[in-house]
Amino acid sequence: MPYDIIILGGQSNAEGTGLGKTDRPFIPDERILMMRDGGKYGYEEQPDGAMKYFVTEPYTFVTETARERNDGERDYGMFVLTFAKKYVEAGLLEDGRKLLIINGTSGGTGFAGKQWGVGRVLHDRLTRMIGEAKGENDRVVAFLWHQGEHDAFENADFDFAARHDYYFDHLSATVNDVRKLCGSDEIPFIAGEFVSEWRDKEENSRACEAVLSATADVCKTLGNGKLVMARDLKSNNQTVNNGDDIHFCRDALVTLGERYFDAFTEIKGIK
Repeated sequence: MPYDIIILGGQSNAEGTGLGKTDRPFIPDERILMMRDGGKYGYEEQPDGAMKYFVTEPYTFVTETARERNDGERDYGMFVLTFAKKYVEAGLLEDGRKLLIINGTSGGTGFAGKQWGVGRVLHDRLTRMIGEAKGENDRVVAFLWHQGEHDAFENADFDFAARHDYYFDHLSATVNDVRKLCGSDEIPFIAGEFVSEWRDKEENSRACEAVLSATADVCKTLGNGKLVMARDLKSNNQTVNNGDDIHFCRDALVTLGERYFDAFTEIKGIK
């Protein structure tokens, strides 16, 4: 079965940590599949109390019908699922094809922590997933990204320009390498703004603006890119009052996915 492929990269807001109710839940569709890493990965406490990031190798990739993440008690929203749903509803998935989400996300990661970046472990994992998934009759339709909170609070000594340039250089290299692997420098690249409740705090705002400015510049410089507005979307804390001000709530992620899809149609000139 040939695939239309959506590549998903980034950290926790891409991975899906949205809580709360929504009247627009994602309903699993056998035409929409997701590939993910079935092995263990994440942060592990060391004997000295430090947290060290790890990924289990060799990789074990699993492909199954896409659905919201569930911890046994709660469903967690993912904006990519809404994007995929809108893609199918718009009639963009031709008969005889399926839509495959390559999910290379991992919470709390970034370029500063050396998990993301060309030659780093999560970029390697993502490109290996692409290589394993993509066949002769498959086509990559979009590269979706949500990351940067990590790089907004790491490298505390960076001024605005240094933070902008560091993020611009690493994100540009990431997008270019993925596009090269997929055989096209015109694959739409779409990223999103951060949660305002966290972004607008005095201690975060300047660094966040540097990262988001760099992201917008990547979209403009490389072409076929868009940075999606999210300033009006609520956090988990604003919805379920759990103190989590850095993650979009579940309903906000539905809206974010719609905006990612709108950006995609704008790039592609689809009406």
